[in-house]
Amino acid sequence: MVDLLLPFRHLIATSGAHAYAPIALATGRCASTIGHSDGPALLASAVETGRRLRAPIWLARALVAQADVTGDRSCAEEALAIVERLGDTAVARHARTILSTH
Repeated sequence: MVDLLLPFRHLIATSGAHAYAPIALATGRCASTIGHSDGPALLASAVETGRRLRAPIWLARALVAQADVTGDRSCAEEALAIVERLGDTAVARHARTILSTH
């Protein structure tokens, strides 16, 4: 699956009416789950896409995924700071879980 998605990692998943997330995010999660060496780089690419497009939710989701894979607390802290103003979101809960276990 990862190898099939790699050529599209620079694109955004859309349905035509909605933009869902950077493909690098899903590909990075999948790659990291199966131990594929490209996992961390794909997640870093998803973070960069979120920053470049000024898409805070995408950025927070990518940061949480990166924190999950690398154990980098600063990624979870940044993600939590981004989404805290939105209330109790799934991204915030995931970031809090990472922070409480790492």
